[in-house]
Amino acid sequence: MNDELYAINVAKTEFRECFNTGDSARLLSIADPELVTFSDGQPSEFGQTGLEALKNRLEAFFRQYLVRLAVIIIEIRLQSGIA
Repeated sequence: MNDELYAINVAKTEFRECFNTGDSARLLSIADPELVTFSDGQPSEFGQTGLEALKNRLEAFFRQYLVRLAVIIIEIRLQSGIA
């Protein structure tokens, strides 16, 4: 397995574990600082305000539900620095 594919799988695992432990802070720590959210039924948010909005939604979500996320990847293609 090449380094890029390994890094993608590590990121996928971390993302899944953030959800499955209900840890919004951990999830936000791996989010892009320039995040743009397009949550259904919500206003679009960008950058720091997007992260804050996502934090609030995740915390409410994790309070209300026990979450178990299963990430299913059929194929990962690496081509010219894009996966």
